[in-house]
Amino acid sequence: MQPNEISEVRDRLDEFVQKVFGSLPRLDQRGKGGLYLQGLMLDERRKSMQPMGDHPRTVPYQQAPSSVKNLAGASEAFAEITRRHGTKASPTNPGAQMRSRFTAVRVRPANRSVPRASDGTLPAEWLIAEWPDSAAEPTE
Repeated sequence: MQPNEISEVRDRLDEFVQKVFGSLPRLDQRGKGGLYLQGLMLDERRKSMQPMGDHPRTVPYQQAPSSVKNLAGASEAFAEITRRHGTKASPTNPGAQMRSRFTAVRVRPANRSVPRASDGTLPAEWLIAEWPDSAAEPTE
């Protein structure tokens, strides 16, 4: 099999790799298992980790970790929202409204315990960030 032929059966191969190596606790072990199977299928060179590693599969969304501030964006992306009405009214807040600035952004969390799809991708989740007026950057 040639590398371009492997790309044609990539989905089926990934599904098989997940079934065979899905119980391994470490991501690097599962990845090397996938490379091993891919290497066994190739017609070229001897069957060792080096030739198999020459054709690594990378997930397109992998990138360096980001802070909440970077993910949430500029302060203009935040909208002021009243969460609820509290009990402590003041002259500046007679309705005792509890409000702050919030934004919501779709992200892919990086964590070993997050269940992956059958193709190995992480699910997209909502990140809700708060940026209080008194803070220099988003806090939660």
